[in-house]
Amino acid sequence: MDEIKLVESDDELEYQPQTLKTQKQHQPKSVQEMREQFRLQIRKERIEEQLEKKRMWYIPKQRLQSSQLNFSINNLFNELKNVYAQKDMNEISQKLHLIANIIDDRNRIHSLFLTQRNFLQFKDLLNDESYYIDTFTIYLQLTQDDEYFQLPVEDIQWSIERSLDLLIENKQIDDLANLILGYLGNVSSKLQQIQHYLLSKNTIEILCQLMKDSLLHNVCYLIQTLCRNIPEQFKPQVVVILKHLKINKSQEILQTLFIINKQCDQYDKDINYFEIFQLLFNYLNEYLTNENDFESFYSALLQMKYLSDFQQLYAIFQQFSILEIINKLINYKYQKIRTAVLYILQNLCKQGHHVIQQIFQQQELIKKLINILTTDKPINQSLVIKSVQHILKYGNQQDITVLISLGLAVYLKSTVESAEPYIVLQGLECVTSLMNYGLSLQTQLNVPNPILAILQQNHLIQAIEDLQYHPNKEIFTQSQKLITEFFRTE
Repeated sequence: MDEIKLVESDDELEYQPQTLKTQKQHQPKSVQEMREQFRLQIRKERIEEQLEKKRMWYIPKQRLQSSQLNFSINNLFNELKNVYAQKDMNEISQKLHLIANIIDDRNRIHSLFLTQRNFLQFKDLLNDESYYIDTFTIYLQLTQDDEYFQLPVEDIQWSIERSLDLLIENKQIDDLANLILGYLGNVSSKLQQIQHYLLSKNTIEILCQLMKDSLLHNVCYLIQTLCRNIPEQFKPQVVVILKHLKINKSQEILQTLFIINKQCDQYDKDINYFEIFQLLFNYLNEYLTNENDFESFYSALLQMKYLSDFQQLYAIFQQFSILEIINKLINYKYQKIRTAVLYILQNLCKQGHHVIQQIFQQQELIKKLINILTTDKPINQSLVIKSVQHILKYGNQQDITVLISLGLAVYLKSTVESAEPYIVLQGLECVTSLMNYGLSLQTQLNVPNPILAILQQNHLIQAIEDLQYHPNKEIFTQSQKLITEFFRTE
């Protein structure tokens, strides 16, 4: 085949083929054909990279000569079978190298390997413990090539059973475990039968029992894929990683649990969240006691942050000492910890009056909360303002009085003077909520708006008047509305 190089056309931004001068001229290929050629090249490079990563044998980089490629399928397999029968290790190794080189030419994969007859010959070599790692790696890699997936399901199942046996016998076979994970992670319709078969064989549980830390990241990726496709009857097997979590503090397993919890971005009533919460709180409390294994602690906190989005889980939240943990961590030395904790707290405030009552029983927590408005980063200030907004919306008169007595107006002044426009806008929204609360008191008690006097005393009205010159149009508009309301109220 003529070698093709790609050049950029002067007339349009498309790649056009151009044969080398020393070779016969051909008609230019279409853009679609060139894209296909490019796709195949990328795919081939990806396969090469995967083979290298899996620490397989050395594969010579030079291309095979055409005479080598002309080996008939029967001759190649017969030679492999003969040298295998003679137990000639060097010859067997050479044949495996040759096979690996031909895999490198992906257009020949289909014609060379994926036939029933050749697979049956290959089975003998797969059963030999001297070569099973190399041969299984070749075989499983090929069968996962979606475009050339043609072997009968029964043969794939046989190879998987044998692979699982080998995994159980030898706990060091990372390559085989990764390839089996590849089957589970492949979502093509052709492999659905294989996925169901693997799940019915408790494959995930077997892999979890055998996993070394180096493979846990792959399990995370697998679970992330499965959670969007796994049949209902196999869901309990995914959650079996919880059992592994109890005896292994790896951050990767905690991340896997996080992915399980996040199934399809929706609350899953079939998952035992109480057990999950117990595990997470164990991590949090143990870290707060001993301050070890920070990564696992932070991973557990992130999962708590995610779970706090689900209203259905608040009954479980209330069974644990979440507010005590928030109180301990709200001023923690690392910002990302404070941010996660404040996110959980503002979600708790969102749940309404019954939760806010529990929060206000922790007076120290409330003091720390509003103090953040002047001491922390803008992202955390924003989360505090959201919490205050929920308190103003769902809290009672006593709750709001407590906030005001703790100097809420002073802290709000710092927000409207912030350099961050989104903080200024949130601060103005909070002032608006306070004014509305004051208007309701004015109507109920037939007294002047008490909030207006508080805002004046703390120079908040002056700070808002200064915003009339702010370059941000939205801030200017909101400040004008508030100033108008101040004059109307006076």
